[in-house]
Amino acid sequence: MTPLETLKAEHGIIHVMMKIFSRMVYKLREEQTIDWNHAEQVLDFLTGFIDENHHVKEEMLLYPAMEKAGISRDTSQISIMMVEHHSTRLFLFALQQALQKIKAGNNEFIPLFIKHANEYIDLKTHHTEKENKIVFAYAEESVPADAMEELKKEFQSFLQTEVRQGNMKRYQEMLQNLSGQYLKQSG
Repeated sequence: MTPLETLKAEHGIIHVMMKIFSRMVYKLREEQTIDWNHAEQVLDFLTGFIDENHHVKEEMLLYPAMEKAGISRDTSQISIMMVEHHSTRLFLFALQQALQKIKAGNNEFIPLFIKHANEYIDLKTHHTEKENKIVFAYAEESVPADAMEELKKEFQSFLQTEVRQGNMKRYQEMLQNLSGQYLKQSG
């Protein structure tokens, strides 16, 4: 897979998690409770898979390759993507803090958890759509083939550590388990 195909495939995985998270938040809003261990798993996924894996590949590998190809970070979609990555980190921090309070028995933080969850879901959903349609198109047009091949090697190197491979397997299992819980067909 090319680097852009890898990132788009990860966006597909992220989209599934956003659907799970959305259903979880809906259930929470309706019933005022959920399996908080599931919420913890989602936040773990948002941290580990999205921020420490996906965003790192974009911020440390793809965006610099685009800059090297002549796309300015300051006047392009790259700067917008970086701001949005930062915003998702702020929402994630707020979600983690609210979850900690809720698990300690303070249900007054449930509305705040719901609010930040919806903000995260909305931002991440629109963000991945913009990257797929705009940013990756810029990358395809601007990054030369030899630089894209080097980027592919860097992506592979990034994923080769045993820790990352183990985490990817864990996140796949987590996604499958949560999909069964929240995305199963009624009937």
